[in-house]
Amino acid sequence: MVSDKLKEIIFKGLYSELKDVEIIPYEKSIFFIDRKNKYWYLEYDESKILWWRYTFLRTFFQFFP
Repeated sequence: MVSDKLKEIIFKGLYSELKDVEIIPYEKSIFFIDRKNKYWYLEYDESKILWWRYTFLRTFFQFFP
């Protein structure tokens, strides 16, 4: 089980990393994209599947136990 303190640290880190991201609805999905750097982070589709950029989350979560 993840402690509330660790959850807080993770969410603050994600907010910091995603501060320049735009949330863009397109067709039947919602994308989290940094247009300036031409980089996509997440896609949430109509079937309620969350797709993520593996390299981003792998790098982000390497700092957490």
